[in-house]
Amino acid sequence: MKFSFLMLFYIFICSCGNGSLNEAKGELHYQNNISKGQELIDLKEALDKNAITEEEFLVMKQKIIDDVYIKEFFEELKKLDKSEDDTESASI
Repeated sequence: MKFSFLMLFYIFICSCGNGSLNEAKGELHYQNNISKGQELIDLKEALDKNAITEEEFLVMKQKIIDDVYIKEFFEELKKLDKSEDDTESASI
């Protein structure tokens, strides 16, 4: 009985340790549930409440219209992926 328990424990520990050999790559699924219209409404409210200046409002408004924030987000992800790939290949 004690031997079978030790064997099961050993198998369990070994199977957990091998997880690093089967490293999975994650995928990001981006879904923006906020429309540009809602973003602009929220931005206008921030301006009306003096949380931002008129200049900040105009800059952020144009960035929302041109999808600059989304493009910057994905560019940063690409940089992170590339740096992770470079790190992995250097360690091999």
